[in-house]
Amino acid sequence: MINRKKAAILVLSSFALSLLASCQDSKVVDVENKEFVEQVLVDFTKGEPNSAVMAPSNGYSNGGAFGCIWSKDCVTYNESGMQLNMYRDDSATYGGEIKTVGADGLFDCGYFKTTMRPSDVKGSASTFFLYTGEGDGNPHDEIDIEFLGKDTRKVQFNYFKDGVGHHEYMYDLGFDAAEEFHDYGFYWDYSKIIWYVDDKPVYEIMGDVPTHRMRMFTNFWCGDQSKKDITNWMGEINPSELPAFCSYKKLYYADIDGRGITVPEKGSDSSFKEANAIHVSNDGFTSNNNYTVNKVDDGYDVSFVSTEGSYAYIAPNGYSGKKFGKPEYAVLKIKNLSDASYDVLLSYYNGENEYVGLDGEVISEKNNSSLKKKGSTSIYYTLGAGDTATFKTTLAEGITRFSKMNLLAAPNSNTSGSFKIMDWYVYDSDPVDNTVVEEGKKTSLMNNGFGGSYTVTKNGDAYDVEWSQSQGAFKNVMVNNPASIVVSKPESTTVKLKNNSNTDTNLIVSLESTDQTYLTTGGVLKSSAKGNSSYTRHGSTAEYYVLGAGDTAEFEAFVNNSVTSYRKIEIICEPKTTVDVSGSFTILDWYINE
Repeated sequence: MINRKKAAILVLSSFALSLLASCQDSKVVDVENKEFVEQVLVDFTKGEPNSAVMAPSNGYSNGGAFGCIWSKDCVTYNESGMQLNMYRDDSATYGGEIKTVGADGLFDCGYFKTTMRPSDVKGSASTFFLYTGEGDGNPHDEIDIEFLGKDTRKVQFNYFKDGVGHHEYMYDLGFDAAEEFHDYGFYWDYSKIIWYVDDKPVYEIMGDVPTHRMRMFTNFWCGDQSKKDITNWMGEINPSELPAFCSYKKLYYADIDGRGITVPEKGSDSSFKEANAIHVSNDGFTSNNNYTVNKVDDGYDVSFVSTEGSYAYIAPNGYSGKKFGKPEYAVLKIKNLSDASYDVLLSYYNGENEYVGLDGEVISEKNNSSLKKKGSTSIYYTLGAGDTATFKTTLAEGITRFSKMNLLAAPNSNTSGSFKIMDWYVYDSDPVDNTVVEEGKKTSLMNNGFGGSYTVTKNGDAYDVEWSQSQGAFKNVMVNNPASIVVSKPESTTVKLKNNSNTDTNLIVSLESTDQTYLTTGGVLKSSAKGNSSYTRHGSTAEYYVLGAGDTAEFEAFVNNSVTSYRKIEIICEPKTTVDVSGSFTILDWYINE
């Protein structure tokens, strides 16, 4: 516990903070006079904030010290501002919490303040704090202002660094905070935290402080009454004193470089702008057998069955054939047709098959959808029961094409559900022509003929392939004389096939350069006449597909564009069987996109 109290270093007014000169790169401010523009982030006296700025927590409990369940119904508004309420029914105690959301709701240093009046109900806590938040990908950092209802003449300051807390300091206010509104805040950079009461600095710590981006929270809660250490700290709550509430008028923010952030106004457009949007949903969707996709009016109804550990994707058709100038973000608008929530993973990969999703943001009509976490291969969202949500993924720079763009519903759970894809687009700040690849930029492989381990017969402009083999005895059909194929800047190879059999066929598309380096970097299913073909995975040497029974499908494999000539271009059958199998397919077209 830190038990030292500093002399006043800074003098704050409600519009300017006499703070320290900025060193933006290191997020540390030196001792000098510096004006800070204190911006009202949210004014609760004007009603409910824009859901793109703040959203209530709902339907879960934090556990640990907490003895209540968060409910959005415990967040209410009147002419005095926002009230966080607490009540108890026959089964549980419910409390209120609201937090900043989206990419702009994560803060990296600055001055943070609220105008609030805490509750004086014993056993309760009225708070204002920053916290890294579950799903934001950072260790547990936190900076707290906490009022315990058992004694509202004092306020507790605390912080966590990489999950380590126990830095509590109790400050004697000299007045009862529960009687009227006062201002409480703190300044934070990478070297210090300074807490303020009514714009006067009252306590400072220096040294090993939080360094990760955090969200702004307020909440009103009670402790777990079964835990003695909690009731010793907070006091025991008396159910007869419930319902209870604490109140907030405004939240303020100032960055350490002297600026506030742009805050969307209540009532402003709550959808992401679609100017220069390239709609990837216009051409329909492809999936494997885990999903059933049907076009209904202007959307696509999707039903799915997910088996635990089975990652099955659905993807828009033809996106790999589109060109992009400078895409900034991708947006999926989706409606949950189920009465249960489930996870939605969105993956975006560039033409080099590198994951390019940076951050996520959510607009939720029912406020029960949210960003769950940012993973190494996907952005994870929770799609609330019955909710219509818009998921925005911010993309890395330098993308001109995508090798993957897909979603996965309900991962790692034995569950099923249904949803409607209402729109899916990429916002391009510099869109270019998105027509299909011009014929002049295709290098046809059909002119070279085909050989290999199968029987290949030319049939008009196509080639019929008869194949048979045993398990593990991989055979192939190959492009004749691939060394004669010279391309300046290959991007992908596309093959159009018709399955003449009544069973699915597992296929591998492989390319090898003249120095015997395998070249594929990802793949996609461009079209499927029956909807029963799929791109299944990227391997170390090739791309794997399923050609559905009786289907006509186009498969695209992305290639290393530094290669100008080839040693091998082939399709391999990979039967999953313990007996001899056979089948046939027709090669309708095969070419390299430059």
